[in-house]
Parts: sequence; structure tokens; C-alpha cells
Amino acid sequence: MTQEETSGTAQEEASRVENKLEEENKELKERLLYLRAEIENMKRLINKEVEKAKAETTERIMSRIINIYENMKRAVNDIEQGNNPFRLAEGIKLILKEVESLLNSEGVKKMEVVGKQFDPFIHEAVAFVEDPAIENDNTIIEEIDPGYTLGDRILKPPKVKVARKPKTQQE
Repeated sequence: MTQEETSGTAQEEASRVENKLEEENKELKERLLYLRAEIENMKRLINKEVEKAKAETTERIMSRIINIYENMKRAVNDIEQGNNPFRLAEGIKLILKEVESLLNSEGVKKMEVVGKQFDPFIHEAVAFVEDPAIENDNTIIEEIDPGYTLGDRILKPPKVKVARKPKTQQE
């Protein structure tokens, strides 16, 4: 085989490899475009499902709130009509149970705070008192207004009374 033949064969081989690489590159680019389109479709589908879930949740909660609202309107009407106060009290108790049921079904929990350490990021102190009998400084001794959580989020911080050791005991 002459040098020209070897050179020609090498060029043919290089050309064949180049064509093959160009074809593979084209296929990979097409695949990449397809996958990008798939990702965009998945994003749209997920966003649509999230919006649907939000709408269904809002609808479910609002329908229960409407029932509570209608019952409150009936209670106000009973007050305006001068109806039996016992009946009114019973109606308000039922409304309260409806609200509690709604809160429970949505995962809202009342915070238990008495006896816990005061944390200004969680609790709202409305009073501080000195108490020589407490073991730990800044202990919550009374809940003035309850707090509520939803999962790990605080919906409403509790208002609390906090006990501290007298100044002479702290040192």
C-alpha cells in the first residue's frame, strides 16, 4: 500500500468518524430539545395540579366557613328577635364546636405553654412577675391569650405571664 492509498484510507476513515459524530451530535441535540419540552410540560402539569389542590382546599374550607357564618347570622337574628337566651347560648355553643372542628380538621393546634421557658420569638409576654418559688428564670406561669400553630408555623403567638426569680436570687 502506498502512502497515497494509506492517506486516502485515513481520510475516508476520518470522514466516516466525523459523519458518525455529527449524526450522534444531531441525535443528542434532538434528545435534549425533547427532554427540555418534557420538563416544561411537567412543570406546567405540576403547577396546574398545585393550583387545583389550592382551589379545592379553599373551596372545602370556605364551604365550612359559610355554614358557620350562616349559623352566626341566625344567632344575631335570635338576639334581635329577643328569643330565648338559653336557645341562643346553645346555638353559640354549636357554632363554637363547628369552629373547633374546622380548626382541628385543618391541623390547627392550640399551643401548650404554661411551665415552658419564655421565648420572645414564640411567645408574647404581657406581664413579668418575680416569684422566689420558680426553679427556672423566665418560666411561663399563665396563659393570658392562647396561641395556635399549623404544622411548624405559628399562626397566633400566645400572650403569657412570665415569672422571674427575684433579683437577689439571680446572682
